[in-house]
Amino acid sequence: MNADKHSAKRLGDATSAASALVLVVVLLPLSVACLTALVYPLSLWQPSALWLVPVYYCAIGLMFLPGIEDAMWRFAMRQLREPTPAEQARLRPAWSQVLAAAGETNRTRYRVRVLETDDLNAAAAGGRQVFITSGALGTVPEAWLPGLLAHELGHHVGLHSVVLSIEVWLLRPIHWVRTIAVWLLRLWLWLRALASGTLLGLIVVLIVSLGFRLVAWALLAVTWLPLALLRIAGRRAEYRADAYAAEIGFRAPLVQFLSALAEVEDELDSSRGQSLADIIASTHPPTRSRIERLQAWQPPDRAERRAAHRGDGDSRPAASTDRPPRQRTPQDRARPAAQRRPGSRRAVRLGNQRRAAPKSRPPHRRP
Repeated sequence: MNADKHSAKRLGDATSAASALVLVVVLLPLSVACLTALVYPLSLWQPSALWLVPVYYCAIGLMFLPGIEDAMWRFAMRQLREPTPAEQARLRPAWSQVLAAAGETNRTRYRVRVLETDDLNAAAAGGRQVFITSGALGTVPEAWLPGLLAHELGHHVGLHSVVLSIEVWLLRPIHWVRTIAVWLLRLWLWLRALASGTLLGLIVVLIVSLGFRLVAWALLAVTWLPLALLRIAGRRAEYRADAYAAEIGFRAPLVQFLSALAEVEDELDSSRGQSLADIIASTHPPTRSRIERLQAWQPPDRAERRAAHRGDGDSRPAASTDRPPRQRTPQDRARPAAQRRPGSRRAVRLGNQRRAAPKSRPPHRRP
């Protein structure tokens, strides 16, 4: 594979750029407003508490540092662990094959870990985390593993996992405010039941409960549109990660894995009976749709199509064989073949120019 063209440089793509625009323009101001509202009561007692707001958002960059990121994911996901020697024996050849095809020379850039669950899945997280479930590692054939891992590498190359991590970080203050509003609403509803005997107490509780209800509804309404846009971009990211896996030569194993996954989904019948909200909130497109796109995928140029047809994985352009043969002049056709000397001067084509080649020399023989 051409390492210069298919290198694993994480430059992002249109999907991650559109998602980043939504994060900066919509979610970031709302997140700052919610966190400031949470910290402001503390600032009345301790003014320095307002510094928690910029510190929180500066920590977004720190969570992508290698040591901090590894510790954070290990703390956040208790089911995450290092592969056992037997699992490492299955993972290392497949992962090395993917990195070699992608032109990735730094073999320690990414951390491949096992997520202890029976699901058939894998995931890319943060800036360098690649997770594969124990269920997939134990049941997926070894020939399919490179396709699954190449898809996750495509998420890292497209910066999809980075954008998703920032999205989760920005959404936390919004979820905190909404959760507090819901719990305060429940508290006031309980107090209303206690104060139902007095008219004044009932009016106060109704007014306050309505205020908290409006806060919860407003947060849901404001965040619904950006979250819907981010979910659409997330589904596009899955298609792009599939295309990247196909581009570096792992379309066939990825299609085989997705076909098996689609059969499992059909048996579970999980795609029926979904509401519009469930479809919008879905982070992955239908598996059958991904398979159809992969089967219809074509390499971006003719040289890669020839390489894919050969199956050798080499996408370097082959030497041109479309050069037309030199036309013989009427003098050449009239000259008898016996009168042509082996060392006669002949024309050599270099692009659109012609020059005379030197006469051939007899081989030098040692005495």
